[in-house]
Amino acid sequence: MAINVELPSGMESLLRDKDNVSIDVRIGDYLNTEFLVQYTNFNSYEEFIDFSPYTEKELSENPELFNTPKMDRYIELTTQFESFEAMFAFAVQMKLEGFFENKN
Repeated sequence: MAINVELPSGMESLLRDKDNVSIDVRIGDYLNTEFLVQYTNFNSYEEFIDFSPYTEKELSENPELFNTPKMDRYIELTTQFESFEAMFAFAVQMKLEGFFENKN
């Protein structure tokens, strides 16, 4: 699943002039308890998945289910975001900003 994320200012130098960087991430690493409590109606990743339109097994076997209209509607109703992509991109951006701030 490809997600576009805005980089925190100043971080471009760490990428060494690369326009596009791709990394594999675990969704649960970014949608952690702190993020979910602040930006959603859930207190944990497990709770978020338990109430989602798909089972944990379905999502782990087919991560593309996160990018469906059914999941986007779920996100819209239970979070501050309009889609899973918007929520996840924001979570990654927040994590990058925290990482960058800790490096300075």
